[in-house]
This record gives sequence, C-alpha cells and structure tokens, in this order.
Amino acid sequence: MRLKDIDGWPPQLTESYTSRKGLPPSAPATLKRCRIYYIAETSSPYLSVVVEYLGRDWHAMITDHPESLLKRIEATLQGQEGRPLADLGDLEVVVLT
Repeated sequence: MRLKDIDGWPPQLTESYTSRKGLPPSAPATLKRCRIYYIAETSSPYLSVVVEYLGRDWHAMITDHPESLLKRIEATLQGQEGRPLADLGDLEVVVLT
C-alpha cells in the first residue's frame, strides 16, 4: 500500500498561525516533521504533519484511522524531512513487526 492509497492523503494543510488559510495539495511544501499525539483525556490518536512553505509552517492532522496504521504512516515519513510532500504519496507504507 502506498501513502496516496490511504484515505486522507495528502492531508489538508492549514497555516499554523491562522488556522484559516488552506494550502493546495499542489503547493511545493516540504515535510518538516510528523508525530503521533493523543487527544487529551481520550485514547484517540492522530498524526500531526507539519510542512514548510514560503517560510511558514503549515499543519495537518490525520485522524479516523487505527493507531497501528498511524504508526505505520509515521514510520514511513521518518527520514523524509525536507522532501516535497507531493512526492511522498508514492512511498510504500512501512510494515511494522
């Protein structure tokens, strides 16, 4: 399975400073970091994806997937920092053992 085959990829990005401005998927944004977080007082995980575009951070949350899949996506994106987000959709999702 590739990242682009997962529902919600590419993630919808919004500017971190305003949370209102959206970034089109075709924008040449580069991956800055990704990490799994948990919503306070619940066990619901989400994957935070942060990219850089025009000197600003843009943020997306990937939700509504099992934690095991979110961990696989996170592992797939590790080491990909600095690469254009548009190029990452063709990556094979890592199988965790």
